[in-house]
Amino acid sequence: MEKCGLWSRSYDDAVRSACKEKVESAVQEQESLPPADPADMFRFTYHELPVELREQMEGFLNAGNANGSRGLRE
Repeated sequence: MEKCGLWSRSYDDAVRSACKEKVESAVQEQESLPPADPADMFRFTYHELPVELREQMEGFLNAGNANGSRGLRE
């Protein structure tokens, strides 16, 4: 690509720098969001939660409430 004039060291440096800035910006954006609701891992996995998993979800979320979790919000 360099022989054809499609790539150069300065272009490579510029692309790498731009990519690094985009990744760092995306990481900062994600890190600034509030913590996810633990119930979301159950809510957004199944259209209808099987009974067994609903029981597991309720146990998980009730145990988390003692540690300051938001608990189940439907």
